[in-house]
Amino acid sequence: MPSARRSVSARLLLAALVTLGNVRSCPAAPPPDAPASPCRWGRTDEIESCRQTEQQGLDVALARYERTAMKRMKEGRPGDHAVLTRFEAFRQAWLRYRDAECDAVYEQWSDGSIRGIEAQVCRRRLTQDRMHEIWADWLTYMDSTPSILPKPPIGGGP
Repeated sequence: MPSARRSVSARLLLAALVTLGNVRSCPAAPPPDAPASPCRWGRTDEIESCRQTEQQGLDVALARYERTAMKRMKEGRPGDHAVLTRFEAFRQAWLRYRDAECDAVYEQWSDGSIRGIEAQVCRRRLTQDRMHEIWADWLTYMDSTPSILPKPPIGGGP
C-alpha cells in the first residue's frame, strides 16, 4: 500500500510541476476591466518588445509634427532662419533631456525586471507631451481655424 501511495503522490507531483511550468510560460491575462492595449499584459520581454514598436511609431509621429511645424515656420516667415535655428536647437536639447530623464528612471528601477518598461513608459509620456507642445505652439491658430494636424494625446499612464 505505501508503494501505491508513493506512486500516486509522485504522479500528482509531476502533474502539478508540469502544470505550473505551462502556466508560467503563458502570458498573464488582463483583468476584465483593463483597456485593450497590446503592450500592457504578458511577459516582461513581450511587453518591452511591444513598447519598443509602439515607441518607434511615436517617434515617426513626432517627426511628422516637427516637419509640419518647421514648414509652417518657413512659410510664415520666409527668409527668417532665427526661429528655425532656435526650434532645431531646442529639438536637439529636448532629445538629450528625454534620454537623460528616462535613463534616470531606468536607474531608479535598476533592481527589478520592470526597469526597461518603466523607462519605456517615460519615453512614451515625454514624446506624447512634446507632440502636444508642438501642436499647441506651432500647429494651431488663434481663431477658430482648424489645426494643421490633429491634437495628439497628452502623455499619461502606462
